[in-house]
Amino acid sequence: MKNLAAIIIDMQEDFLKDISDDRKTLLIDSQLMMIDYFNENNVPVFTCEYGRSCTIEKIKKRLPDFEKNNFKKNESSCFSSQSLVKRLNKLNTKNIFFLGIYGNLCIPSSMSYASSQYDAYTSDDVITCKDIVHKYNPTTNGRKSLLMYTASLYSNVFNKARIHYLENRNQFIELMNSGDKEKPGAGNN
Repeated sequence: MKNLAAIIIDMQEDFLKDISDDRKTLLIDSQLMMIDYFNENNVPVFTCEYGRSCTIEKIKKRLPDFEKNNFKKNESSCFSSQSLVKRLNKLNTKNIFFLGIYGNLCIPSSMSYASSQYDAYTSDDVITCKDIVHKYNPTTNGRKSLLMYTASLYSNVFNKARIHYLENRNQFIELMNSGDKEKPGAGNN
């Protein structure tokens, strides 16, 4: 997959306090595995933060260009950061893999915007939401993913042809590896 970038949204201590320890550990471990994969394949990884708290240290330590690739947003969508949009355009990004928290608000909001310009990818093992939302969400019975449930509520804002939900991160890695063998980073043409 060419012209790929990854965006990690709101992985901040302030937001993670609303997640159970077990779910938090699974989420962070899955994200770290994807970050390692992106680093090995020269895929730029950006972080987006809201408010005063910062991205957690475990993630920051895995991102060699964290300071250069960290952006602040002032709305739920990471695309409220015009600096991020300019960087993605400069890299000729066509595909974005989303990771983060608030799979019931910030992730779908960002993917909704992205679907107008990019192919957007995610999977349930790299996104989550507050425990209270997770507890009362029908996705816990396995019929739908969190993101797809949320997307169904906001179906009029998604370009469904450009939203790609995968069951887990391994499906995305298989997808990347099944295409042509060039490095999949954002600058490849």
